[in-house]
Amino acid sequence: MSVISAKINKYCYATIIKRADCKIIINSDLDEDIIADNIDELKYNGKLDLVKAAIKIMNPYFGFELYLHNDIPPERGLGSSASFSVLIVTLLNYLMDMKYNDYKIAEMAYKVEREELGIKGGWQDQYATVTGGFNFMEFDCDKSLVYPLRLKQELIDELNSHLLLCYVGRAHSSGNVHQKIENSIVQNEEEKLKILNRMKEIAIEIRDFLLTNRLEDFGRLLRESWESKKKISPSISNESIDRLYETGLQNGAYGGKLLGAGEGGYILFFYQPKKRNELVRALRKEGSEILDFNFEFKGTQIWVSKHKF
Repeated sequence: MSVISAKINKYCYATIIKRADCKIIINSDLDEDIIADNIDELKYNGKLDLVKAAIKIMNPYFGFELYLHNDIPPERGLGSSASFSVLIVTLLNYLMDMKYNDYKIAEMAYKVEREELGIKGGWQDQYATVTGGFNFMEFDCDKSLVYPLRLKQELIDELNSHLLLCYVGRAHSSGNVHQKIENSIVQNEEEKLKILNRMKEIAIEIRDFLLTNRLEDFGRLLRESWESKKKISPSISNESIDRLYETGLQNGAYGGKLLGAGEGGYILFFYQPKKRNELVRALRKEGSEILDFNFEFKGTQIWVSKHKF
């Protein structure tokens, strides 16, 4: 599988304070506080399980206070779950002096969701979080390769002026969607593999267009990629998503695709700049939220505060 990934300027935040005992306190804008006397008392119960899993995977020998908040709510297809996993692993990696490199941090964050919690999904969000910027990624059974794309600033600015994120109005569990997709592939493996191979080819074509400063066919390829993805499993899209997508095409969008696993989240539209206002009005009339963004080229960042408040 091959994908093109780009990081945007929506963030997860965390402050961690090391304690002298083994007590763990987790304060988050997503749920009520969690207080445990030690790591063994962190039980999975549907409340901040992702955070608990990241802590258990790293298995720190000390207690701490962890304060969390997020620009984007989880389960919207923008990789916030992976971002939280990467952030917590990165913080504990620093405090434990493990000296993990970016690949190892991404691997540990992957294990948080896929192995510790048994959630189905891919690798790209974890790598995108640690690296930042634009990347071409290749995954197979044996290895994962990440190739940073060095794009000219004028192309980045031009691309950003053509893109818009539109929330379809429904959060989703990516693990459940991925399980449905796997089941669908098994039912008609040969045909689905042809579709997946074409999606890989599209990712390569988009990479080449970006590297050669050609955006003319970007919208068309996004549209083809989305149409191909819908053929993988009927659970990926629904009537509401299809209606919103068609509204975009009728009001200035050349093409687009739903980000994330499917069923909900954000549609990324590629549009004519002179049609932006018309497009935004039409999408909002359908009840959609518009998310403004820019690209982010830094990976995960941490620092030690010298101030005591």
